[in-house]
Amino acid sequence: MKKLMIAVAAAAMIGSAFAEAQVIVWNLNLKTTTCKQGKVAKNTWWINGLDMEKGDQVVYRTTSTVKLTGVTWGCYCGQSLAGQWNARDIIINKAGDTITVWDGITFWNPKEDAFLGGVYDGSVFDWEAEGRFVNRMGKNADEVEMCFDLVPSDTALDDEWGFTLAGFGKVKDVSKYDKDLDEVVWCDSYLNSANGGVVGFTSPDAGTYTCTYCDQYGVDCDIYDFCEDCEAPWESNDAVTVAYGTWTAKYNSAASKKLRTKLYITESYTGFSKLVKAALVYAGE
Repeated sequence: MKKLMIAVAAAAMIGSAFAEAQVIVWNLNLKTTTCKQGKVAKNTWWINGLDMEKGDQVVYRTTSTVKLTGVTWGCYCGQSLAGQWNARDIIINKAGDTITVWDGITFWNPKEDAFLGGVYDGSVFDWEAEGRFVNRMGKNADEVEMCFDLVPSDTALDDEWGFTLAGFGKVKDVSKYDKDLDEVVWCDSYLNSANGGVVGFTSPDAGTYTCTYCDQYGVDCDIYDFCEDCEAPWESNDAVTVAYGTWTAKYNSAASKKLRTKLYITESYTGFSKLVKAALVYAGE
């Protein structure tokens, strides 16, 4: 009975410490490119512009789609939307013992089972650039407009990508007035849902690489100058490729509720792929 009471007390302390834990799930649906191989057809630029012959093998970029999933989580106002990694010490028992948990962010490609940026903490939200903001708006002040960047973190293995997201959403207020303290405590709001458009660029190797000819002969998926002999204000860039599309964000009430007592995102959110979850667990999350 005594052990049970201690366990209940510890759970209550933990719940209080992470009382307003919030988990937001993000989805990006992007139009981008991938690499393919084929044979040169007649009356094409390959023949007229590069003096190739019909039937020659050619390696080229073509349009494709990619889906990215992300989770941001934290406690207190703004942390789940901050999109940064932030250590937090939580008291777990009456003796004052603590463990370190995190406000965090992670994005990954479910199809490839790989993190965006190469590592679990490879992506962050950047609110520092001009014109990046979240504004409360609407007749009932329960709407938001927002514009921000999803960019590689300092620890990312691949920094050849960057996205700007903009859109509208709904905000949920959860202010609580404490009579004993005579003040409002805990988080005053969280992002309930949002959606909008995304534009940016990514590495051409970030998508599925399907070119067997390239693998066999070591040929790169080349791009070519738009025009060879004309003055232009741009330059060709084979290091990056176009990425644009739509995004959604949704407050996950089930995961948020679990996070208030379980403390770790891997024990609270069930949508991680096997390898992604394993990497997060290994990192202490």
